[in-house]
Amino acid sequence: MSTLAPATVKKPGSYRLPGGMEHYSSKSEMSDDRIAHLETLAYRYGKYFDSYLVLQPDREYLWGSDGQSVIGFHRVGKCLHVAGGLISASSRPVDFLREIVEFVERNQLVISFFNLDREDAQWMNSFGFQRTLYGIESRIPLEEHHWGGRPYSWVRRQCNYVNRQRVRFEEWDTEPICQGLAPDRLLQLQTVSDQHLIGKTLKSEIPFFEGRLLPGHLHRKRVFVARSDDREGRLEGFAICNPMLDGSQWSIEMFRQRDDAVRGTIAFLIREIVDQLKQEDCSEVSICPIPAIGTDRKLEGESRKVKLSLYLWEKSGRLMFDSRGLYHFKSRFRPEFSDTFICAYPRSTWGAVWAYLKLVSAFDLKWSQVLQNVLRPNFQRKTLAQHHE
Repeated sequence: MSTLAPATVKKPGSYRLPGGMEHYSSKSEMSDDRIAHLETLAYRYGKYFDSYLVLQPDREYLWGSDGQSVIGFHRVGKCLHVAGGLISASSRPVDFLREIVEFVERNQLVISFFNLDREDAQWMNSFGFQRTLYGIESRIPLEEHHWGGRPYSWVRRQCNYVNRQRVRFEEWDTEPICQGLAPDRLLQLQTVSDQHLIGKTLKSEIPFFEGRLLPGHLHRKRVFVARSDDREGRLEGFAICNPMLDGSQWSIEMFRQRDDAVRGTIAFLIREIVDQLKQEDCSEVSICPIPAIGTDRKLEGESRKVKLSLYLWEKSGRLMFDSRGLYHFKSRFRPEFSDTFICAYPRSTWGAVWAYLKLVSAFDLKWSQVLQNVLRPNFQRKTLAQHHE
């Protein structure tokens, strides 16, 4: 069974910490009580699709002096990358943000927060952070959601076909998987995840910004699967959901299917998950951000370096990460789209851009697949949905 290796990172010797702050170079350095407190904070107050990923064992941690605020980050050189936003019992942890600014200045670093919403980006901008459009978030409000009418006809067709193929929807209990009591289930999940990469240019899942299949780190995540009765119960695909805001919202953060899965498996999973969470009186489901989409607008004080990089990313099509294809697929579920931002202090640099590319293994590609995509263009891409404001 394969595992996903983290990106190569330059570890610091030591940090100069403002008074009261605490730093841990890995989760293993923290006590069990501290890890439990971290999990509670992420579950109750994490508001982003990837806030709960702070529990993955590929991060360093910086705790505020109040003991109720934390960020998980990855370091490459002098650049720190933060996913999941500020996790805090306070909705506006002013003192913690000031401590982060002092920490960055003392150690002559550059820190970048990814996938922030407009409200948080504006707030951090008032503290001197440079904000730049990064992409769009896709969320489905559940209170009045339904699948009726012409806008959802594609979703209904996909799901009807899957149902005719005798594929059933299940939720798997994560506790046996976490305790190592269900190795067969973990193997099935990993097999599907590995097959998901067939035909893609990336050699592995994107490090840091995507969840990983680690049995001891599922915690309060939820695992949903699609199994085929006509194929001896074979797993066709799965989705893993991360909790947000005390379980009142969920993000479908990871969805994968076999290379030869029943057509429509992922659409079927998303629809079933949305319906189940609505029955549980959850308020919203995130089907996660899409980088590089909707970033062609100008924003005062933005980073031209980041903007150029995102423009080249979006235009690269299937060569690396297919943002346009992902937007086309997610738009079928008619979510509400909203802007996401990068906030950097003191500002985004070419070094920070390079560190980001290194962190996400942007050049660790299957070059034969890249060449195939170049030589065999997919003319159906001309019909992909376009993002409009």
